[in-house]
Amino acid sequence: QSFMPVTVDDETGRVLLELPPLGQDVLYLNALATGLGSTRVFGLDGGAGGDEAVVHFERHGPRVVMIQRNVTMTAGNGNAGQVEGVEKGFPVSVLASFPVEDATGGRLVVDATDFLLADVVDVRGTVRRAGLGELRLEQDRGYVDASNTGAFPRNTEIRTVLTFASDALHSELARHAPDGRAITFEQHHSFMALPDDPMPMRVFDPRTGNSSTVLHDYSQGFDGDYRLRYTDRYRLEPTDPEAYLRGELVEPIKPIVLYLDRATPEPYRTAYREGLAWWTEIFEAAGWRDAVQVRDLPDGVDAMDVRYSVVQLVNRSVPGPSTGGGRSDPRTGEILVSMPRMDSHRSHTDFNLYMGLMPAYDATGTEPQLSAEEFTMARRRQLAAHEVGHSIGFPHNFIAAAQGRSSVMDYPFPQIDVDGQGR
Repeated sequence: QSFMPVTVDDETGRVLLELPPLGQDVLYLNALATGLGSTRVFGLDGGAGGDEAVVHFERHGPRVVMIQRNVTMTAGNGNAGQVEGVEKGFPVSVLASFPVEDATGGRLVVDATDFLLADVVDVRGTVRRAGLGELRLEQDRGYVDASNTGAFPRNTEIRTVLTFASDALHSELARHAPDGRAITFEQHHSFMALPDDPMPMRVFDPRTGNSSTVLHDYSQGFDGDYRLRYTDRYRLEPTDPEAYLRGELVEPIKPIVLYLDRATPEPYRTAYREGLAWWTEIFEAAGWRDAVQVRDLPDGVDAMDVRYSVVQLVNRSVPGPSTGGGRSDPRTGEILVSMPRMDSHRSHTDFNLYMGLMPAYDATGTEPQLSAEEFTMARRRQLAAHEVGHSIGFPHNFIAAAQGRSSVMDYPFPQIDVDGQGR
C-alpha cells in the first residue's frame, strides 16, 4: 500500500494526491534537485533542502488546506488547558489550498498542481537576497517529471521542473544557463510518514558535542525559562538489549546506511568510502557493531528519495563549500535522513595545497612522505567524514585543534613539523 498515492494526468499535466486521514501529522519536505552551479547564491545547489514542516490536512467546503503546525511551541505536560493556551498564543501556517477532486469510497483526492508547481523552495527570494535582481516564474513552462515521481509505503516523491526569467537577467545567473533569458531548476517535494512511535527526547548537554534543537515548553515551572534543548540523533536500538547493557558489541535493529552518489568518480569514491568507515569504528566505541554502513546508490534510485541517505557530489563553476545536513523529526530531534553534499573542486584545492609545499622540499633536498594523490585522498577521506558527521548530529569542534587534533569535526590544516636542520 502506498503512502499518499500520486497520479500525473498525461492529458492535462495535473497532479492528483490521495491524502491520508484528515488531521494526521505528515512530514513535508522540499528541496532543489538541480542547482545553479554558482557560489554567489548560497542555497541554490542540487540537493539543498528547506526546513522540515509537520503538516496536516483539513477539509473546508470544496477545498482541503495543508496546515503547518507550530511544533516548536509546546506544553509538554499534556495539560489540555495549557496546550490550548499555547495554540492560541502562536500562529500556524496554511501552506496550500487544494480543490477536492474525488471524495468517494472513503478516498479524498485533491488537485495539488498549483502548489507543486509554485516556487516553494523560494528561488526568487534567494536570488533577490543575493543581490542578483528579480526573477519571475514562467507558469506555462512548469511541468511534472513523472519519471522521478511516485508513492512508496512510507513516502511520496514528486519532481517538478520550473523555469524563471527576467527582462535583465543578472550576468552571474546568465553565465550558468545555456540561454541567458531563462533559467530552469528541478524542484523536489517529499511527503513522509512520521515515526509511529515518536522517539523519546534526550535533553541536550553541551559537553557531549552533539547538535541540538530548541523547543519552547510553556508547561515549565517558575524555575525554568520555557526553553528546552534536545539532542539531534539517529534512533539506534539494540537487537539484543541485555547484551548491549553488558557492554558487548551489538548490531542495531536499523543501522545508519549512507549511499554514495553515482556521480562520484574514482579515486574519490574509495576515499569517501574509507573516510565514512571511520564512523563505523567510532560507533563501535559506543557499543554498536556495523551501526554505520556505506553502500553504492542502486541504479534507478533517485538521490532525492528520502528513503536513502545519499552523500551527493556537487559541481559548481568555482570552488565552494561542502556541507552536512539532513532531515529530522522536529518534534523529537530524531534524524530521519542524511543529506551531505561534497564539492567537486575540493580535490583541486587539496592538490594545490600539496604543490604549495613542494618548494620547501626542493630547498632542503628531501622527498615528501606522501605522493600528491595520497595527500589529496587523505584530505578527501577526512572531509567526507567531517560532513557526514554533521549529518548524523555533530557540530564543529574547533577546540580539538588544541587537544591533539582529536576530532574530525575540526578544520585541521595539514600537520607540518620542521626538524633541527630546517627540513
